[in-house]
Amino acid sequence: MTVEDTNEGAQSVTIGGFIDRVTVSLRVFGDDLDPNEVTRLLNCQPTKCYVKGEEVVGRTTGLRRVTHTGGWLLNSDDERSVRLDEQIANLLARVTDDLTVWGELTNRYKVDLFCGLFLDAENRECWLSAETLRWLAERTLSIGFDIYAVFDDSK
Repeated sequence: MTVEDTNEGAQSVTIGGFIDRVTVSLRVFGDDLDPNEVTRLLNCQPTKCYVKGEEVVGRTTGLRRVTHTGGWLLNSDDERSVRLDEQIANLLARVTDDLTVWGELTNRYKVDLFCGLFLDAENRECWLSAETLRWLAERTLSIGFDIYAVFDDSK
């Protein structure tokens, strides 16, 4: 809910609305993961990939760490203001739609969609269409959400 003062001294209240910013990543993890093989199977270059035991540098912290498992990640290239359902559809459109490949990947590795939801105000909403849920189910993809609510209650 957002409360704003109007020119007449009254207050205007806004309730609800869509999530303010969204990030979506397709993630593939496994101890024996070969990033080149996953790239070939999904027919798409990853945003980031690594093998188990590789030293990586944190994007925001700059800290070095050794990876405990292999990883292949593809981040959405949509603006963060694009709604969740649309970002998922756009991300899945960049990789193969061959369900045999997806079956092979999900049988061998941990594969999921990971979503960051950023709220600038309370009481936000998002929806996944039946079509998006079907795409996830056909590919045996789990979906996870990190929800960040950072807003100023003093308004």
